[in-house]
Amino acid sequence: MKALHTTLFIRLLCLAVIGSLCGALYAQKEYAIRDVPNVQLRDRTQFVSDPEGIVADSAKQEINSVIAHIRDSLGVQTAVVVLPAIDSEYSSSKEFATKLLGTWGIGEKGKDNGLLILLITGGGTGSRRIEMETGYGLEEVLPDALCKIIQTERMVPLLKEEKWGEGLLAGVQEVQKILLGTTDLPTTPQAIAAFNEQKASEEEEDNTIGAFLGFIFVVVIIVVVVRSFKGSGGSGSSGGSSYRSHRSSSGGSSWGGSSGGSWGGGRSGGGGAGTSF
Repeated sequence: MKALHTTLFIRLLCLAVIGSLCGALYAQKEYAIRDVPNVQLRDRTQFVSDPEGIVADSAKQEINSVIAHIRDSLGVQTAVVVLPAIDSEYSSSKEFATKLLGTWGIGEKGKDNGLLILLITGGGTGSRRIEMETGYGLEEVLPDALCKIIQTERMVPLLKEEKWGEGLLAGVQEVQKILLGTTDLPTTPQAIAAFNEQKASEEEEDNTIGAFLGFIFVVVIIVVVVRSFKGSGGSGSSGGSSYRSHRSSSGGSSWGGSSGGSWGGGRSGGGGAGTSF
């Protein structure tokens, strides 16, 4: 009997150890700013910090190519950061993005023309969000409302399908178009206001149609139930049914040499936008 108890104890101990190891293996890492690799310090041609390897290398190459053009030809420094989750010491992803842009100094000093795109994937279980943080010098060309439109119209539809690389690429490509003046998105305050008003009207119309169809569905269910009871003579015990419904520039003057680089000392203006998906 003692040997049996010993064997049982060893088996339970092994199961506990295996469970702990599995939990540690699948637990998503929560990042603080100090943990995020600044890829510019190693290679000035790299702009995507993705310590968990969430985005495919081929997508990173495309994103790097677009951002390099934005820096070298349009004079805007851009960084992309992809993380599964952020540490609880930050009250929000917005706070994290604001502090990260300032810590790295994205943008040229004095011009503050930096842009940070932060993607939090949630690690399969947590909240997912895309943030765009802009420096003071970009707030006129990339106002908060336009950043929001870039996210909702170009990025979020892809990110919802976990097409991380495609979504980020679509975002930086749209920023490039805005800076070049070739975008078909609204860019003036009046056009942005009209666009948002139209979207709100369309959503209201969709909600109205959805409510109407829901009403029709309920009416049909009621009619079916009534007819069912009538057909059974009104007796609940002789065949009545139960029904349930479920609803469920060049980049700044302080870049390094041909290998390592750095950001230019820009500051965050607190502008930008964020969207959960």
